[in-house]
Amino acid sequence: MSNSSIPATSAEATEMINGFLGSLKDLISSPAKGAKEIVENGNFIISGILMAAQAAFAGILSLIFAAFHLDMGIGDCIKYFFLSIFFSVLLTGITFGCAMITGMCMKGTNDAKKLLNALSLRCIAVLPFTIIAVPVSFLFSEFAILLVFICELPGLFYEYFGFKAAFGLDESKTAYLSVIVSIVYIIAFAIIFRLIASDLVQTVIYSALSNSFY
Repeated sequence: MSNSSIPATSAEATEMINGFLGSLKDLISSPAKGAKEIVENGNFIISGILMAAQAAFAGILSLIFAAFHLDMGIGDCIKYFFLSIFFSVLLTGITFGCAMITGMCMKGTNDAKKLLNALSLRCIAVLPFTIIAVPVSFLFSEFAILLVFICELPGLFYEYFGFKAAFGLDESKTAYLSVIVSIVYIIAFAIIFRLIASDLVQTVIYSALSNSFY
């Protein structure tokens, strides 16, 4: 089966999943080797699933904060859930566009599927932290917020190796590209955070700190 094709049978789907799991093991033991394997031979369907899962868990976290910690009504809870999903997808799109334009300016390989696979590496790093943050957020909301921010560090680390494999650039150019994309990502993240999550997080942190004194 082609790495970019949709599996037509259960056997092909199993082959696709087993191939991804093998690459995932390589990514853990050797980030550079595993990232190259996923970028060059990974299936864009799995990459899309990982990104969708990350967006969904971001929405679930917002829903928990709104419903259980801020006692918002059902309408506001649903609004923050879908806003978080939308802006998570938007953030991925901004990162994709910035990386593609920067990579082309640096005379790198122009392959949208490889870049999509490269961006999925961030999801591989971030998703476990986000999944853990969901149950943790019920009891320790401030720690869950900390996990959300901490997980961005390994995400950027894996993205560097993904960009290197996707664009075929040398280490210095890849470093410049990663810095540019990271700056744009941080700016976009800060703007989006300000639009939908700032009040939520400030209220949750204030509530947690207030309760710690009683």
